Amino acid sequence: MFSCIASLINASFLFIIQALKAETYLDNALTRFLLYRALKNPLQIGLRFFWHLRSELHLPDIRLRFGLILEAFCRGCGPMLALFSRQVTALNRLEALSTRVKELASEEEQRELFYEEVSRPEALHDLQWLPSPLCISETLGELLIHKCDVKRSKKKPLWLVWTNSDRLAQFHHKNYQMIFKHGDDLRQDMLTLQLFKLMDRIWKEEGMDMCLTSYGCFATGYEMGIIEAVRDSRTVMSIQGERLRSALQIDSSQLYKWLMQHAKQKAKQLNHSTLSDNCAYERMIRTFTMSCAGYCIATFILGIRDRHPDNIMVDSTGRLFHIDFGHILDNRKKKFGFTRERVPFVLTRDFVTVIARGNPDGGSLMTTNIPSSTVHATVGEINGNIHFQEFTDLCGKAYLLLRRHSNLILTLLAMMLPSGLPELTSVCDLEYVRKTLAVEIDNEQEALAYFHHKFNEAYSGAWTTKIDWFSHWMNT
Repeated sequence: MFSCIASLINASFLFIIQALKAETYLDNALTRFLLYRALKNPLQIGLRFFWHLRSELHLPDIRLRFGLILEAFCRGCGPMLALFSRQVTALNRLEALSTRVKELASEEEQRELFYEEVSRPEALHDLQWLPSPLCISETLGELLIHKCDVKRSKKKPLWLVWTNSDRLAQFHHKNYQMIFKHGDDLRQDMLTLQLFKLMDRIWKEEGMDMCLTSYGCFATGYEMGIIEAVRDSRTVMSIQGERLRSALQIDSSQLYKWLMQHAKQKAKQLNHSTLSDNCAYERMIRTFTMSCAGYCIATFILGIRDRHPDNIMVDSTGRLFHIDFGHILDNRKKKFGFTRERVPFVLTRDFVTVIARGNPDGGSLMTTNIPSSTVHATVGEINGNIHFQEFTDLCGKAYLLLRRHSNLILTLLAMMLPSGLPELTSVCDLEYVRKTLAVEIDNEQEALAYFHHKFNEAYSGAWTTKIDWFSHWMNT
C-alpha cells in the first residue's frame, strides 16, 4: 500500500508542487501531507520532494515559501540530510565546470579543460561514491573519466559515466550513464516526459502497449539538471552517419538495415534457427511500429517541435523514442526568418520503410537523392501495404483513446501555468492542445477524420522534413 502511495505521489509531484503555490497560507493540509510522506519515505518521496522544491527557488514569488518548507524537511530528515548535501555539492561542482567549459570557443579546449578539472583530487572526492540524484538507493561509484565527454550540442552537456558499485552489478548494469545539462529549463522536459507516462498509462489501461521509453530527467536548480542516458541506443543521425558521409544521399533503408542487423544478433543469442530469426525480426519490427505510432500521436498532441535526427533515437530492441523537449505547444524554431518545420509530426520515409517491412512502395528498397529527385508521396500511394495500413489504423485508435481523456491532459497543463515555463505562461498557450485534441468536435468520427488529414499532411510533407534533416547534418 505504501509503495502504491509513493508511486502515485511521485507520478504527480510536478503538478502537486504547482498546486502548493496556490495555497493561501504556509501551514496548510497539502504542505503537511507532503512533509509527512517525504519524512516517512525519504528514499522514494523525500528525494524528489527535496529537488522539486530546490529547483524552483529561483522564482521570487515562491522563494520564501518553498525555502521554509525545504528547511522544515531538512531539519526532520535526520541522517538523510548528509546524502542530500553530497548531491548538492556534486551538482554545484558540475554547474561550475559546465559554465567554464561553455566560455571556451573550440571543442578541443573544452574537452581539455573538462578532463583536467574532473581529474583533480578534490573533484573526484565530490563526484565519486555518492547517491544518484535520480535514485538515492543507487550509488554512483568510480567516475570513469576516459568514458566521459563534452557533447557537441549548443548547451555543451556533460556526458558522465560511473561504475555501478553494487556487488551484483555484473548481473545488471556495470555502469551508470547520465547527462548533466546547464542552460535549459529541464522542468519542461520533465513535464513532457510526465505527460508521455500519462498517455502510456491510458493506452495500457485499454490494452495497448505503445512501447514508449521512460527515462529519468530531473531539474536540480535554475536551468540545470540530470538526464538518464538510455542504454544501447543511438540517434537516427548516427545510424545514417556513415552513409551520409560516403555520398550526399539519404538512404531511407539505412535504419531498417540497422534494425535487421540487431534482430539477427538477438536471434543468434537465442538459437539462430529460422524460427528464432523470424521471431526476432517480427518482434523488432512490431516494437518499432508501436513506438513510432505512440510518439507520432504524443508529439502531435503536445506540439513538440525542433525534431531532427539528433533528438530522435532507437534502441537495440527497436524502440523509437524522442529526447530534448525545448520547444512544445507548437513553438517552432525559425532560421533566417523562415519556419523550419512544416509538418504536424515527424513521419519520414526512414520510419515508413521499417513499418512496411522494408518495402514502402510495394517494390524494392529505394535510395532518395536530395533535393531534386525527392518524390511527393502520399498515404494513398502505399495503402496497398497491409503493414502500413495497420500502422495508420493503430495511430487513429491511439489518438481517439487520448482524446477521450482530453480534460485530464488540459487540466494538468493548466496546473503548470504558475511554473514560469516560457512556453506555457497563459491559457492561450493551451489552445494548440485543444485544437490537436479536437475538443470542439462532438462527433468522434469527425475528430478521427481531422487526425487522418493531419496524418496525411505529415507523410506527404515528409520530404520537407528530410531536407531539414539534411541541413541539420550539414551544419553539425
